[in-house]
Amino acid sequence: MRRYIVIKTERKYRKIFIDEILYCMAEGAYTKLYLNNNEEIYDSKILKVVEKTLSNYNFFRINRSYLVNLDHCYELLTGEKPNIILSNKVKLCVSPPKMKNLRKLFCAYS
Repeated sequence: MRRYIVIKTERKYRKIFIDEILYCMAEGAYTKLYLNNNEEIYDSKILKVVEKTLSNYNFFRINRSYLVNLDHCYELLTGEKPNIILSNKVKLCVSPPKMKNLRKLFCAYS
């Protein structure tokens, strides 16, 4: 059975399958979810609440604004400005303090 979350958008509730979420981005009092079909959906919750909801599903907070699905992480770039590349080729900046834990999860994940 596929796992999902239910989010509240403007005037409806919508079921979103966990494996379809590539990453989430904070946008003020809302969170924008980016899906693997190129769809972007706004959730009426802040990123911190979405992070808590997705905490058991291989999501990792890479900086103040982004939460990524580790199932869709393709490449990790280290150095002065660390980045992560997702399966859709989107490149996101990783906060240096988050890099050590992300590297452990990325390298150990299977």
